[in-house]
Amino acid sequence: MNIQTIKNKIPRGGYNEISKRAKVHIITICNFFNGKKGISTHTENKILKATAQYLQDLKDQKAELLNQINNL
Repeated sequence: MNIQTIKNKIPRGGYNEISKRAKVHIITICNFFNGKKGISTHTENKILKATAQYLQDLKDQKAELLNQINNL
């Protein structure tokens, strides 16, 4: 999966949450997802890990909410 595909899955406000989780500045997050050079491999890995966790959490929350609605 390429970076643009991942970028398209991030909802509005997601960069802020990823920034907090990865403990990097939001500008670094923006630069990463816009393909700018100059980001270390270590920072890229932190961003990818935080993004994966964030998207998984969103998916889990959505599934739980849909389950609650279906049980009404």
